[in-house]
Amino acid sequence: KIHSRNWKLYCRLWIRLCNLRYILTLTVVTSLVTLSLITATTSTYSVTYISDVLLAEPVNSWRTFSGFLSGESGWINGTLEAQSKPIVPNIAHFIWFTCHEFRFDHLIPIMSAYFIMKADRILFHTDCEPHGQWWQEAKQIPVLELLYRQAPVYIFNQKLNAFLPEHAADVARLEILQELGGVYLDTDVVVVNSLETLRHYEFVIGQPASYILNNGMMVATKNSRFLRLFYESYQNYNGICFTCNSGIQPLRLAIKRTDLIHIEQSRILEWNHHQLFFGKYPWWKNRFTVHVWMRAYRERWLSYEFNASNIRQLDTAYGEICRFIYYGSKDIITSNTVVPRLELLRKRKTLE
Repeated sequence: KIHSRNWKLYCRLWIRLCNLRYILTLTVVTSLVTLSLITATTSTYSVTYISDVLLAEPVNSWRTFSGFLSGESGWINGTLEAQSKPIVPNIAHFIWFTCHEFRFDHLIPIMSAYFIMKADRILFHTDCEPHGQWWQEAKQIPVLELLYRQAPVYIFNQKLNAFLPEHAADVARLEILQELGGVYLDTDVVVVNSLETLRHYEFVIGQPASYILNNGMMVATKNSRFLRLFYESYQNYNGICFTCNSGIQPLRLAIKRTDLIHIEQSRILEWNHHQLFFGKYPWWKNRFTVHVWMRAYRERWLSYEFNASNIRQLDTAYGEICRFIYYGSKDIITSNTVVPRLELLRKRKTLE
């Protein structure tokens, strides 16, 4: 009787455990499917980052998010020492692969590299020169150089995913910095304060979240040791994952080699996008750059194009940033006598 009673108890416990496993499995699968659908229907990059870890690396997903358990993620304090003088060339790099529209919001980051960063050279690496009104304005910047560069197709004999063209740009920026050194900027990263102090480090990158680094802005010498490790990590290229090689893998490298990297957690590439477009915040205080993420917000929220006219009275943080870069003041503009910086530059050249 005792054995029979115990057997029945064991059976009941086993059934309950099986039900619990089923429920947990169903919950996880449902969450992943929902997350992937959200990622597919929106362009919110923070969701994309999370889904990368969950969907492309399911075995490591828990370890990646639980840094305190695994030691493979978490906020990092790089221990790389600053040099007594700048060691990174004062060169700004932008990448523009494929032919597509060059908008006003693309002009602002390039102008910021000239007027705020005060770059000695601005190198625009492209396989298709842009066209249109705003590109013609950009070409007035005296230090802007157009350099033809073919988008990479292979990395370490592995073909890059053609359906994720961002991977080609991810590889190209590492190759460019290894060749020339300097400051790489995405075409939606606006410089709002001098980058002089960052150029004292061998390698600088931003960490917007505990589980990822962001390569939208990087500062590096051409012989940077971390840059070389970052590039070599593409020997394990993951073609189905948006940010595994460009964000998650370098985070793991950084945890192992904090002595080769300086990390900025809030002063570059911070995520404050709703306030940026629909509110206000002191973006100019204690920040080097602002990452606009224009593509995500254009697809989901913004129904109009920014231009030199409608930013004059745009009472948002992004309006202030555009006026600061384009006109030289973040204040609302009511007078028609205010002249864009590039026009003043052109007039001075004419007088000379």
